[in-house]
Amino acid sequence: MHHRRLRSLAMLVVASLIISPLSAMPLSTIVEKALSESAKMQDLELTKRDTLLTIGRNQAEDGVGVSVSGDLTTTLDLDSPSTTLRSSGVDTTITLPNDGKTSIQVSTGALSYGSSGNTYSVAPTVGASHTFTYGLTGDNRKSLTNRQTEVLATSTYDVSRVNYTTSLYSQIATILDNEKSIKKTAKELADLERTLEQNLTLKLVKEDSLIHRASVQAIQSKKTTLEGLNTTRELYLRQFKNLTGFEWEGVSDIPEPNLLFNPDQSQSSTLKLKSLAVDLAKEDLAIQKATYTNKSLVVGGSVGGSASKTKSKNILTGVEKIDYYNDATIKGSASLIANQYKISGSVSATYDFEDNTFTPSLTIGGSWSNNPSSYSEGLKLQQLENAVLTAELAYRTAIDEFNQSVMTIQNSIASYVMNYSLLLEFIAYNQETLEQQKDLYSRGLATALQVEDAQFAVDLDTYTLNSSLLEGLKLENQIKSLSL
Repeated sequence: MHHRRLRSLAMLVVASLIISPLSAMPLSTIVEKALSESAKMQDLELTKRDTLLTIGRNQAEDGVGVSVSGDLTTTLDLDSPSTTLRSSGVDTTITLPNDGKTSIQVSTGALSYGSSGNTYSVAPTVGASHTFTYGLTGDNRKSLTNRQTEVLATSTYDVSRVNYTTSLYSQIATILDNEKSIKKTAKELADLERTLEQNLTLKLVKEDSLIHRASVQAIQSKKTTLEGLNTTRELYLRQFKNLTGFEWEGVSDIPEPNLLFNPDQSQSSTLKLKSLAVDLAKEDLAIQKATYTNKSLVVGGSVGGSASKTKSKNILTGVEKIDYYNDATIKGSASLIANQYKISGSVSATYDFEDNTFTPSLTIGGSWSNNPSSYSEGLKLQQLENAVLTAELAYRTAIDEFNQSVMTIQNSIASYVMNYSLLLEFIAYNQETLEQQKDLYSRGLATALQVEDAQFAVDLDTYTLNSSLLEGLKLENQIKSLSL
């Protein structure tokens, strides 16, 4: 209710006070134009877009992988009309994008074909393998890092945008304060010159007297001050152009700040980044522990066969002989891999269709080693555990700093609202004084100089009010920054 009363009073005061130059730009227009034309903000926008595109590429899911390899050799016998084709085979591997990276292998095997006598040899196989991991199988580090980068890129841009706007408000306030000082100094100079002229005319002061010299010195001092203020104004205007990219034309329609404040820790990018740092530290620790405790079971198998037709001729008898050979082979394997040992086994069986024979085989192997680096590995785990504790401490510290910032902003809001309320009352008083002086002047009870002085006080109040509104907008940006 108190805030609404201040807003109503402010609207009445502003409506009666603010008379902006015709060329003045509304504050919102200045901000939008500056943001669009600022080289710094354009660079930040491009950086943000590039970062988000990079994150998008990193988050793309793996697809099915296919690789094919092989060669083919042709031999032409010029002494006889025969051609031989030979190949080491065409091997194709298909890898599925699942956790176990299932792999399917298809191979034609070595093959050959001779046009003379229609001889051939083929040995195709098909196999597959899959890895089962017991323990930590998911690595969330990639998604956590991408999320961290996304929050950092977005918050950096948003905070920079707010900070840029705050700098713009400060620059505008500096120009307005300078203009106010120029007007005030110019009036003081005019008052001193008028007073001295009146005193000389009325013979109240003699030329070259001490009072006259003091008055002349005061006038010269005001002139010097005014020249310095005008020189400073040129500097401020150059700074404004460097900041925004366009010339200063004045400002109008400065709105009242929105100082509603509902602090929310979940919206703070600083706390989000600290929380993600904790999650990353925990993930690093879990991954490192998994290298010591995880076990992987790799299973695989294949089915293959070979078929050939060969033609031979006995040199002594001249009898040709054609041999056929066909067999099938089935293989299976498994291996259990841990940090210090590996156990593997494989079975295979071959069946010869021509000789009707079956040949099985079994192979078992393994390895073991002690862990001479267990001490250093223990130290590494301890370092990662300490990293988790450090990240958690940093997160709790950030929460305390957030709460402290909340208290500081709340105090600043209370102070601003009180000072703004007093300013509006003071401005309203000066406006009433001006109306009274005008009324008294119309009845011959006040001088034109008194009306002029009252009007000048009201004119200066315009600058004071605008500066106060800009300070409030800067405070509003502090509230925004805490939630970014």
